[in-house]
Amino acid sequence: MDKRPVWAAMISIALASFPAYKGLAAETPIVAGWIENGWVHDPAMTFNAKLDTGAKTTSIHAPDAEILRKNGKRFAKFTLKTRMGRTMALELPVVRIASIKNLTGPSIKRAVVRIRLCVAGEIGEVEVNLSSRSEFNNRLLVGRTFLADRILVDSSRTRMHPGKCRTTPK
Repeated sequence: MDKRPVWAAMISIALASFPAYKGLAAETPIVAGWIENGWVHDPAMTFNAKLDTGAKTTSIHAPDAEILRKNGKRFAKFTLKTRMGRTMALELPVVRIASIKNLTGPSIKRAVVRIRLCVAGEIGEVEVNLSSRSEFNNRLLVGRTFLADRILVDSSRTRMHPGKCRTTPK
């Protein structure tokens, strides 16, 4: 008998007892695998999403990202491309410029935008830094700012939620 659902429920109950999680008893976070399906802005833009509790911020593959100025405000212009070849050109306001630590050299500056993201059936707006993830297997890395209060990650599982995301938040 698989004991994973039992321990997942026990973790959810334990988390709900901590002060930071008060008020979540009605909506306990779901359990998902470390790799899940996720979409960005549009259900047609589906990516393999790596759920990474070690990363604070969500990151997406946008190697062509450029920052533009319009009416004194910064915008990021970039193209998302799925492994299936679908593309979507986006131009979004820059929320901030993130300084990402680099173990082999100076910090890297990246534009951060807000996007609508859905992973494992959970949907919400989140800050995403635009980066080149061509050297990684997954073009979408989902960090703690999206996972918190929504998803508990079971590192021994993948694709626990293969279905499509809803088109509206809970």
